[in-house]
Amino acid sequence: MPIFAANPKMKIKSIRDSSFNWLEIKVLQYIDFLPRLYINDRRFVTFSHRGGRGLKESQADSEYFQTIPRSFKNKFRHIHYNSRFWILDFFKIIFYLLTSRKLKIIIIQYVPVFLNFPSINLLSALHNRGVEIIKIWPDSWHRDLWEKRILPVSKIGQLNILADIPDNPLIELDKNNKYSWNPPPIIRFPFIDFEKRNNFIFYSGAISRDGIYQSRGEYLEYLRAKGYPVAGVTYDWDKPIRRPNYKDYRNNLANSKIGLNFTWKGDAEIITGRTWETFASGTLLLQNSSKILDGLFVEGEQYIAFTSKEDLLDRLKFLSENLAYAETIARSGYIRYKELFDPQNFWTDLIG
Repeated sequence: MPIFAANPKMKIKSIRDSSFNWLEIKVLQYIDFLPRLYINDRRFVTFSHRGGRGLKESQADSEYFQTIPRSFKNKFRHIHYNSRFWILDFFKIIFYLLTSRKLKIIIIQYVPVFLNFPSINLLSALHNRGVEIIKIWPDSWHRDLWEKRILPVSKIGQLNILADIPDNPLIELDKNNKYSWNPPPIIRFPFIDFEKRNNFIFYSGAISRDGIYQSRGEYLEYLRAKGYPVAGVTYDWDKPIRRPNYKDYRNNLANSKIGLNFTWKGDAEIITGRTWETFASGTLLLQNSSKILDGLFVEGEQYIAFTSKEDLLDRLKFLSENLAYAETIARSGYIRYKELFDPQNFWTDLIG
């Protein structure tokens, strides 16, 4: 039986996207003949991706967009990839192109193979008409990610921002493009006095029975068996049914003395978004031993590292008996984070 006959919704979706694609191509063919009316001096359009790190909403919605300075917000328009009637968003982009003297597109975690909108065809047309396009890559840690996501759009845009690995050796795959590193801007949440925090240790994110997230679950189960249950929401990577929203996640993290984190991504190690959120919450970062933070933070002074399950357990026992010491490390990490990164500076540099 043909797959469309078994799934009529898929057939309808295919017909919809095909008709939208045809209309997009036709409009782009005649776009140079359309009149330009410069109503706005500058306009910024951001494209956001799916939810991540166990969160219901898009990471871009919860991290990037909420940190935009108020003085700039009225110039921004946020669009999600592949909306149901994405042709309407396509016409919005064309309208912004024709009515803005300067249009800047910021696309976050672009996955070409999955996207009808914005299409590479549209982005290329915008690029060729002088639109500045900045691509932000929260994940750049694996060669496969580069070959399937980054390199297919390498000739589109003027800048790539990597958010996970400061000195990613895979940049050599695309020597002709411009890359920089900057962690995601982190929205500020109400600060809770350390001694008043209810959770001793907290973790929220994906686990799995195998693959790159298997070790997370094993560590959490080990701590639970040893009498150190970890607060937070964990969910099976294949069945993400318990994802919290970003506000609840950050409030719970801010109400925790210790934030557990893992840098492992297969054979690579990355600075996760959770790393920055932990520092920004004034929570003590406790993560596996790694060189990924070298040059940014000092282990033993601004965060604490562990080398094994047993070492993690020993450190938790010590910290539970020496909360004043834990608070000192947490405060030092928080101060260092504020010295290094400021959302205002991130957006000021990006906007130009």
